[in-house]
Amino acid sequence: MNQSLLDSKASPDNFLQELADLKARVKRLENYPGPAGSATGIAISALGSPTLDDLQGWLDMSQSSGKFYGADITAHSPISGNVDVSALRGMGKTADGDLEDIYSFELAAVSDLAMVDGATNYIYVDMNGSGDGVPGWAVTQTRSDIEMYRDFPVGLVYRDGTTTHILESGMQLQNHARRAHERTRELSPFARASGGNISESGNRYIASDAGVFYRGLNRVTTDAVDTDGAPTFTRWYHDGAGDWTSDQKSQICAAAYQYDTGTGLGNVTLYGVFWVFVHYDSDLHVVMGRGNYKLADAQASEVPTLPDSVNDFGVLAARIIIKFNGVNFYAVESAYSQMFAQTGGIDHNDTGSKQGGTAGEYYHLTATEYPVVRLSTPLKSASWTASAKSAADNVQLDTSAVFGAPAGITGAFVFVQVTDTTANRRAQIETTTGVGAAVEARTQVANIPKASSGYVPCDANGDFWIDFNGAIATVTLWIIAYVI
Repeated sequence: MNQSLLDSKASPDNFLQELADLKARVKRLENYPGPAGSATGIAISALGSPTLDDLQGWLDMSQSSGKFYGADITAHSPISGNVDVSALRGMGKTADGDLEDIYSFELAAVSDLAMVDGATNYIYVDMNGSGDGVPGWAVTQTRSDIEMYRDFPVGLVYRDGTTTHILESGMQLQNHARRAHERTRELSPFARASGGNISESGNRYIASDAGVFYRGLNRVTTDAVDTDGAPTFTRWYHDGAGDWTSDQKSQICAAAYQYDTGTGLGNVTLYGVFWVFVHYDSDLHVVMGRGNYKLADAQASEVPTLPDSVNDFGVLAARIIIKFNGVNFYAVESAYSQMFAQTGGIDHNDTGSKQGGTAGEYYHLTATEYPVVRLSTPLKSASWTASAKSAADNVQLDTSAVFGAPAGITGAFVFVQVTDTTANRRAQIETTTGVGAAVEARTQVANIPKASSGYVPCDANGDFWIDFNGAIATVTLWIIAYVI
């Protein structure tokens, strides 16, 4: 019953008016001008007199052709290389246009649907399958054959003889908003839109500017924080039992230069590393590094395991490197660029086997003696910067065409980074496919970038291969130097 009728019992006049209004609304529904089963004539709230003024018009404009349930694809039995597709319930347009009417329909199952051997077959619903406006099943090897508005895909099949590789995909209409949210949350659990940049304030205090982030489809804003004063950050390290513990600090290395040994704190005598995270609620959290590093090792350090409070409620914002007894940070390296920027130089005395014949002297080779071209800016490609990849992208890369390297280089120093929701996702660079990795990056912690760099010899054409062991959410591959 209409709630307002219940609420108006104390007033007979109001009750009679509400009852009259309800009867009028029922009468309009009984006599609306649309055809049987149509939403035409069911009014929606409007300002003025718009052309789009009923529920059917809203459905036509806002909904896509697609399926609600069904269209499960399975290999035909007996095995033939063809497939069976189960019955489908869906909605579709009978003309290919974004303003056309949309209809609910059902399509019967099909058995032994023919697949072309040695090709990717796209299975889709043709809303004019028989030429008479009746939906039907269709198959094409060219995805652009599937019309934008009227038709819709339900999956693809690669046939190899009698073996079928099946992927169910395409337009799924049911619970669309929730599934879109979950997809975004899984791919980017806490993604940065802007701000949240970490910098040094004063001497070894940390500051973050205001930020905008997204948790799934939910927008999260964080406040600016400067720990040079009242605000503090949460410092994380392991206690003597190997369990996570935390305390509140305002300054990095306030009383002592230390690192996390895994069972307490040890003294830094070379370089220390600190990982800064921005929390959903604007707090800053700092996870202590796990070593007393030489500079090169600090610059190559990886994100350690994290406490749940940091892993589940924050985003990695920066890596801080500090030298023993340094008044200021040696480097503050942003994590948002996905590649940790090397803002500091090389401490030459950290490296080994560089001495010349006389102590304190360092010998250098000419370009002819050492034909390595060092790049101030890496050679990049849009298709290989923070791009989703899979085993289907296992290819030989033409370093000239893809990255703009000179033709015929003999080798390349590469940077490769992978990020995925699953651990053990791997990208490896090879001279020739299948001969083993020259450089490999493999995820170890979900949603934490894993990077690697190194040298890969090129083939006679100046090219190399890249190989993946499965789908990876984001892959970055750059050439940072090459050998001529």
